[in-house]
Amino acid sequence: MAQTDKAKNLLKRFDRLKSQRQNWESHWQEVADYMQPRKADVTKTRSKGDKRTELIFDGSPLQSVELLAASLHGMLTNPSTPWFSLGSNKMIWRMKMRRKNG
Repeated sequence: MAQTDKAKNLLKRFDRLKSQRQNWESHWQEVADYMQPRKADVTKTRSKGDKRTELIFDGSPLQSVELLAASLHGMLTNPSTPWFSLGSNKMIWRMKMRRKNG
């Protein structure tokens, strides 16, 4: 009995969140049409080979998106900082011993 109530509550919450999202989808579609026409399938369904750049009259938005992505990548992920290292257990043990003694 409790599982069916939980399932009903989850479905109600899903429907509520979906209706709240629909308010924004038209805005997202409009932005995507100008900024990323290749991925602009928020509310529209297009067939393969369909023209997607009919609304674009200048390449500035596309360049701006690429510049923003590159800037965020450069600022959030420092290429000189190692993210991880690979090694055997013996190598890791040696590195720990060097830190303790060193």
